[in-house]
This record gives sequence, structure tokens and C-alpha cells, in this order.
Amino acid sequence: MNEKQQQTLRDLQLPTMSLVEKFCETPDEVKVFFAGMMAIYEENPTPENIQRIADKIKSRESRTDKQTWLKQELSSVSLDAKTRASEKYIKQKNSVPQGMPTSGELLSYLDYVPRAVKDELLNAQAAGRILAHLITPNQNLKATIIAQDVNGAPTEAKDFLNKPFSTTIQRAEQTADFLASFAYHQAEIEASKRHDACLAPKEDKNVSIEAALQECQKFALQTISATAQKLAAPYPNAAERLNNLANSYDKTTSGAVNFALIAQAATYGAKTAADYYGAKITSPNLPVQKTELSFTPQETEILLETIKKRNFQIQAANLNSLNKDTRSI
Repeated sequence: MNEKQQQTLRDLQLPTMSLVEKFCETPDEVKVFFAGMMAIYEENPTPENIQRIADKIKSRESRTDKQTWLKQELSSVSLDAKTRASEKYIKQKNSVPQGMPTSGELLSYLDYVPRAVKDELLNAQAAGRILAHLITPNQNLKATIIAQDVNGAPTEAKDFLNKPFSTTIQRAEQTADFLASFAYHQAEIEASKRHDACLAPKEDKNVSIEAALQECQKFALQTISATAQKLAAPYPNAAERLNNLANSYDKTTSGAVNFALIAQAATYGAKTAADYYGAKITSPNLPVQKTELSFTPQETEILLETIKKRNFQIQAANLNSLNKDTRSI
């Protein structure tokens, strides 16, 4: 993977507003609006003015109303403030003050990027994050599934994935995050499991975590390619970047993704991690002992239930839609 392809992968992991800015060209009139907005700020560079401007930009008013507001505001802005804004934020490309909308955010707040395009980019974002998990696994296995509430009690991480607007690739991203982290810790986990099995043998068919991760990668690459196809007409540069990234992987991406294998591996990983993650062998003749790193009973319940939900959600979806749906935006 060359530097440009690596940059595309990094950009895909950005928050939504920055993601849109990186992959959707900014029209000239948005650049003009941005310069005017910053001139209004420079005329009165205070936190109160930032809040006033941000509230207007983020409001539900139409683009026309916001443009009218900008024109009215600029009529009382000095030439000096306009010059400072142009020098600092256009020529020198300085970051805007905290709380002020960025030029990329204006694309969304002024409705220059259709909802369908954002949805496609969010799918590619999840796919990019899957690829990133495979390159650099999360060393904190618990954090892939478990979060903490305001009182410090364990709770489900990314519970927004239970909402109906979440997509299959977004849900699969959490599963891939868990599986990649499990693979990172698998040697120590399996050593503890083998130790207990020697003391009390029991049937437990291992599954291939690596094979499941390959299916996650296939799903991610298919998603990126599908997004590129749908963005080809309105955003050809973005489509080219996405295709170049997908083509940098030499693994085949043809054929249906084996979601059943992913689910099987996730179920095995969850049950095994619940028993053996963080455990230590203290004696050849005694079962492994759990430590402060191990899943607590409450965390175990959340882990198993979350993986069960994700498996159901992923497999219940129209899993082959990316291969079949070639409609353009």
C-alpha cells in the first residue's frame, strides 16, 4: 500500500464532517461563504460571536436564508476584518477557532452533500475502520464491547448500533474490532484454555478466527468498491481514491461474504474470552485463576449478549446487497 492509499485509509476513519470534507469537493460558493463567515468572526473575535455564528450555520434554516444572513452581516464588517480573515484562513489555512464550523462542515450545514452520499461515505468509513483494525488491533479487548456509564459501571459500548438506522457494515465493524483484538490475545487465551482442558477434558471445537477476519476484510473491500461505484458520477475523485485503496489488497473480494463464519468465530471468541481473558496459570494441578483483567460476571453478560445481537443483526440483513445493488446516486 503506497502513501496515497494509506492516506485514503486514514481519511476514511475520520469523524463524519471531516470525512465529507476529504471526499467531496468544496464548491466555490462554499469557499466564499466560509471566507465571509470568518470575516464576521474577525470583526468580533469572542466566544459569544462564535456561538452566535455556529447557531445560525447549524440551524434548520434553508441555504438561501443563511446566505441572506451572511450578506446582511457582511454589510457591517470592516475591510480590515475581511482582510484578516482572508489572510489567516484562506491563504495561511489556519484552523478555525474551537466551536466555529469548518469549511467541511459547511458542505453539510448548507446542504451541498446529499444524504445518500453521506450514507455511502459512512459505510465506507466503517469499512475503512475494519481494515484499520486488521492492521492495528485494539490491545484492550474489553473496550471493543464494554464501556462505562457515568457511575463507572460496565455498559454496552456503541449501543447506537442497536438503532434501526445502523447498517450491516457498521455493526460488522464492531465485530471485526472484537475479533482482531481477540486474535491479538489469542495465544495467551488458548494457553489458559488448554491448561484447563488437560485437567478436565471437554469437547470444544475451535474455529478459525483468522478465516473470519479474512471474511471481514472481504466485506470491507466490497463495501469500499460499492461506495466507489455509487460515487463515480457525482464525485469521481473520491471514487478513484476508494478504488485505488481497494485494489491495493491482493486478496480476492469476489463471492458472497461468509457471515455465518464471522458469527461462529465471534460466538467462540466471546465465550472463550469470558472464561480465559486475563486468566493466569498458578499451578499445574489447579484451574486457571481469574484476575482483575478478566471479565466480571456483569461484563460477561454484556459481552455475550452484545455478540449475540450483532450476529443476529448482521445475518438477518440483506447480506448480499452490496454485490447486487449497483444503482448510482
